[in-house]
Amino acid sequence: MPSIQFDQTEKILNLSEIFKDDTIYPRETVDESRIEFFSDLIREGTEFPPIKIVQDKFGRYILLDGYHRYSALMKFQEEKITCDLILAEQNLWRLLSVRFNFDSSQPLKFGEIKNGICDTWVKENVRDKQQIADLIGCSVQWVRRVVKDMGLVEVDQDAILARKLKEEENLSIRDIAKRTGWSKSKTHRLLSENLSIKEASENDAIVMLQPEKEQT
Repeated sequence: MPSIQFDQTEKILNLSEIFKDDTIYPRETVDESRIEFFSDLIREGTEFPPIKIVQDKFGRYILLDGYHRYSALMKFQEEKITCDLILAEQNLWRLLSVRFNFDSSQPLKFGEIKNGICDTWVKENVRDKQQIADLIGCSVQWVRRVVKDMGLVEVDQDAILARKLKEEENLSIRDIAKRTGWSKSKTHRLLSENLSIKEASENDAIVMLQPEKEQT
């Protein structure tokens, strides 16, 4: 499957500069045996590819991929690590972390991939299923199935605006219609049909299909 490419810059950083954000990093558990295995490889002189990072608005370097390599180097009390700094919008970081970890020698579990899609859909409002598929490197048909089976709704931007004006500014249907130029019937429909993010995320009916992994 095609994937979206991002500019990246190689950097050598102190390990202490790397921050692991568990709300972004998709792996639910740390494999201690994998860290030990990497430690043995480091002891034998094996060189690893750079870990993947991004930089937030505060200047912190956030880990997207390579935590087990990072942890193995920490065991040797190494100070430096080679990184690929990825230039990408923050709302795509979760999906990129899924992609990089999915392509690793220890692929993600389906549930971890699913959670990455769900969090990006709900928390980052990324709703383009083709973009999600291209970022992860799977089929758009599989993404559609995940979205459907998790009960995630495709709320359009008008509905989001209507709910925001209703809840945050406490406007009436008449006032919302006047503010936006919509008819009162359209405004009423948008408010009636708009399923909240909380309601959408609480539907946990899941049926997973195997994604089509890109060959590397």
